[in-house]
Amino acid sequence: MKNDHNQLRKVLENFEQIDIELLDLLAYHQECEGSDDCVIRNSALNIALGYGNNRSVEIILQYMSKIRNMDSSMFFKTLFPKLFEYRNFQSYLINMQVENVQMQNKSILKVQKPFDN
Repeated sequence: MKNDHNQLRKVLENFEQIDIELLDLLAYHQECEGSDDCVIRNSALNIALGYGNNRSVEIILQYMSKIRNMDSSMFFKTLFPKLFEYRNFQSYLINMQVENVQMQNKSILKVQKPFDN
């Protein structure tokens, strides 16, 4: 699939039709140590960029913009400079789920009636 963008599009279309949450797989990554203590990061986006497969990068960004329950920006922010030239990068940024620390720490307790002493 790394060289066949049409096959990649078909797989992702099927994921979306079966269950849109399957698209979350695009945000998963694997980190492993390479030579000289460097960290190798593998993800669908990294691999497509590494092979210079621009059509696959566009397709992956298109479908990553549909992911709703995952903030993948922390992992992919190192790729942002390489992604600015891609048409679907803007859509990915607009639709990305981002929470700052205050939003993550906020908790709301919902009650049916007030507590009065």
